[in-house]
Amino acid sequence: MDKNTITGIALIFLIFLGFSLYSNQKTKKAFDAQIEYADSLYAAGSYEAARDSYIKASNSRPKDQKSYNRIIELNNKLGLSGQPEQPVTTLQGADTTTASVKVPEGLTTDSAAFGAFSSPLGPGRSFFIPSRFIIS
Repeated sequence: MDKNTITGIALIFLIFLGFSLYSNQKTKKAFDAQIEYADSLYAAGSYEAARDSYIKASNSRPKDQKSYNRIIELNNKLGLSGQPEQPVTTLQGADTTTASVKVPEGLTTDSAAFGAFSSPLGPGRSFFIPSRFIIS
């Protein structure tokens, strides 16, 4: 290896490092803004909207304990921690493992009812909900 090769590899490494730090800082700012918004909704007493905002924030940082604890607290306040009142779809695998999924009110469990590019989440629910927040 000559001097130019080593210089090139070092520059590529520095570019990757710089982009990683920039991206992480941008994600942290967005996360902090989402948490601040969720905290203001919580303080105003809008618990359902605050819960949705905390879930959105946890999508960018799933291991954040504060948002996780607040989602659990809001689930308890909203009465979402007990047995589901809605119909439950039960999926059984070959190894007889059973998984339950709560179906939101007004939505069907028939996957053919949705188009190829539509989502069964419903209006206003266009974000991913991590499986640890689905109540079964």
